[in-house]
Amino acid sequence: FYKTAADDPATYAAVEKIARLQEQMLADNYMPLDSSEIHLNLQGRHITLEAASAVNAAEIYQEMFRDNDHGMIPGFIPGKSTRSIVDLGANYGFFALWVKHHAPQCKLICLEPNPYIFPDLQKNISGLSHIKALQKAAGKTDGTETFDIIRQVPSIAGKTIRQTPRPWVSDDLVETCTVGTIRLDTLLNRYASG
Repeated sequence: FYKTAADDPATYAAVEKIARLQEQMLADNYMPLDSSEIHLNLQGRHITLEAASAVNAAEIYQEMFRDNDHGMIPGFIPGKSTRSIVDLGANYGFFALWVKHHAPQCKLICLEPNPYIFPDLQKNISGLSHIKALQKAAGKTDGTETFDIIRQVPSIAGKTIRQTPRPWVSDDLVETCTVGTIRLDTLLNRYASG
């Protein structure tokens, strides 16, 4: 998919690198710690990823734009009447890009607490209108919480991450960080109006 979606030779080469990394991860249970950025031009979208989590990001991108996983749910595709959407756990912003493709007028509020990928979320949605990104998690209180994250697999994070057996993840890859939290009613009152 990525090879046909690549807009230029540099993206094609980067996609090849991600594919080789995925093979290595699966064969050797290898988890990279490369903090460099990967820039991709895919189907007219400029995407920025952290190299450490590029394989996970590639899988999510494919779910959104190749497999159309969100579009398979009846009534889930936003339309002209969709006014606002809150994206909890916005990750790299692929859902936001998908929403803006279907409903450019829609107001989006994206929450992503992971400190490793939040900067790339901001880059990936920059230039889009009616969108706000916050480096926070939805919570019971407006405050802070500790979260566990796996840098290489940012789609897996939360307070209970260590409670679910994941034999493919060694304990030294799970990091605990303190993240800001916001109640949903606070979020909506503060950012959804207007």
